[in-house]
Parts: sequence; C-alpha cells; structure tokens
Amino acid sequence: MAANARQGDSPPYAVVLRTIGNDMPPLQGVGQGRRNLEFQLANEPPPPEGVARFWLINRVVNQTEANDLRALLLAYNHSALEIPFNAEWLKGHLQARDSSVRAHEQDIMRYATNINGARNAALQMGAKTGATWVLPLDGTLFFTGNGWTRTVAALRLAESAGRRALKLPMVRLEQAQQRDWLSRETSLRDLVDAGHVKSMLSEPQIAFNVRARVENDYRGGPWWATVYDANRVYGKSDKVAALNRVCATADACHCNEVEAKDDKMSMTELLDTSDRCGWATRLWYFPQSSLLAEVQAGSCASYAIDKGGDSACKAVRSDDATAAQCLLQSYMCRSVARGRAEKLFLGRVETALHAAEACDFGASGSDRVLAPSQ
Repeated sequence: MAANARQGDSPPYAVVLRTIGNDMPPLQGVGQGRRNLEFQLANEPPPPEGVARFWLINRVVNQTEANDLRALLLAYNHSALEIPFNAEWLKGHLQARDSSVRAHEQDIMRYATNINGARNAALQMGAKTGATWVLPLDGTLFFTGNGWTRTVAALRLAESAGRRALKLPMVRLEQAQQRDWLSRETSLRDLVDAGHVKSMLSEPQIAFNVRARVENDYRGGPWWATVYDANRVYGKSDKVAALNRVCATADACHCNEVEAKDDKMSMTELLDTSDRCGWATRLWYFPQSSLLAEVQAGSCASYAIDKGGDSACKAVRSDDATAAQCLLQSYMCRSVARGRAEKLFLGRVETALHAAEACDFGASGSDRVLAPSQ
C-alpha cells in the first residue's frame, strides 16, 4: 500500500478518508469533483506523522470520469478504495421490486449516491488499520499545514478528555481555489482577510474515536458501526442525523458547541474555535455558471414568491459567490435546484442501465482497493 495510505509498519494514530462521488449538475459543474481532487493531490501538504490519507471512489456512474479519477490517484501515488457502480445488480434489484415511480427513483438515488454507505465503508476500512481516530470526510475537504496541525491537536485533546467523537469545523471557499492563495502555508486568517471565506463555520464533519468504549448503545457491536443510516437518500439530512445521534449528550463530542449549520461569528471566535477544534477548507463545489446566472437574474426571488417561501435572497446582478451563497441559504431556491439536479442524475443512471456497455460496469459488484506500485 502507498505511503499516503499507511506510514511505516505501526498503526497510524488517525486515518483521513475522503469520498469522491458523482457530480450533480447543475448544483455542481461536470468534472468539478475531479478538478478538486487534482488540486488536492497537487497542493495539499502531507499530513503530520501518524496520520494516513486515503480516498474512496463511490459508485461513479460515468466510467470515463471513474477512469480519470483512478488515473489521477495513481499518478500521485495515492491509494483508494473503490465501491463500483454495478449496473447489473441495480437492474436486477429494480426489476424484483414492484414499486411506485417515486419509490423506484428513490431506490436509484439511494444506490447510486450511496453517501452514508460510503461513510460506513470508510469507517470500517479506517478501523482495520488499527488507528485510534477515523475521519470519513467529504471529498472536497482540503487541509493546509495549519489545518492538519490544529486538527491532530484537537483529536488528542478529545482523546484525553474521553470523548468518542470530534466535531471538525469546516469553512467554505467563496470562489474557485487558486494555488497562489491556498497552499501549505495558508492560515485561516489569511483566507478570511482576503475574502476567500467568510467569518463563518459551515456544517461540521465528524471524527470518530473507533477505540472508545460506549456501553449500552449501538446494538452490541462497535459503537460507530451503525451511526450512518445507509437508507437515507442524499440530501435528506444524511450527515446531520448522525451528528445529532453521536453528539446527543454534552460530554460525547469534543467541540460539541459547534453548530450543525452555518454559524456566523467574529474573527476572534472563528480563530479560537479552529485552534481548539481543528479546521478544514471546503473547496469550490458550487453551482454551474448557468444556474448562477439564473439566480443573478432573479430566479430565487421568483421561486420564493411563487412557492410562498423565503424571499430574503437578494442576488440579482450579484457576483458568483453571492449568488452561490444565496442559492445555498434559501431553502426554496436550494430545493428547486436540487430537484432539477436529481432529475438530471436519474436520467444519467437510467441511460447507463439501458446502454449495452453498462453491463460491464463493476460486474462483480465487489469493492476493490486501488494501490500504486511501490
């Protein structure tokens, strides 16, 4: 296994596993996840000693895109677990069920996005390394040198306090990342001062102490094994439900005060939180320019008025970052855009299922490890 997956013969202290899934245009641009991966591989500094990096390719439907992801990881000498998209299995599953159109669509979305299934697989893989901490993270997260250092320090604080988990703060980039301002040396203050992120935390990630002992919980198995509900469909509180369950009591999670939603704060509060809890940056993974143009033309306000929902979104003739934030923060706008993205994604999956060549997609259905030659 590559050095990026394991460091030496002793178990790592922590394993960071990031999941790369399907792009969902128009909520994201086509190939945006791959471009973010290339930026991470080229510009993210190595983690501190005792921390291993690993990637997980999660049921990518477009096989050209999946091949490109594999090639990128091999080119940079990184290892990955791949959960393949198995068209034959999905076709058989759908044919065996006599369900409504909506249930049929939800079955496809649940299988092809597999967001919580991938998180569970990441936890299992990380635990097998013998690590104390496993971090099943979203694929777009990027660590600067300071981000790595503060996060590992937070894990050690959480362990010493007997916590079973850590809420890892996340900040969102306001524009597409550039290597001249996001690199090893970048601090959180640098990003805020330059306007690349707002003085605000977004929904946190979860780090799991897989060696913690939790009594009278989780059906007698490892306490973390059933935290993520694999039956939840993408976008339906798939991570928030786990956050609420794991951190239900004040003493369960380190940094339990970090909100499970966007949380504006002063610079002093932001820096203090990142010092205590660690931090990571979410790379640009926002809507396609065509969708932003609709928002800038007033579509969010139109949706809100027509549906009787939130009409506070004021992004007409704004810049792209403001339009993207408007789309994310307005429930009605986000719901309309997500519905469109799901419809397009369902069409892509249905096309794959009906294509003759789709029968070769992951025929065995088995997860597989991608490891570069030593």
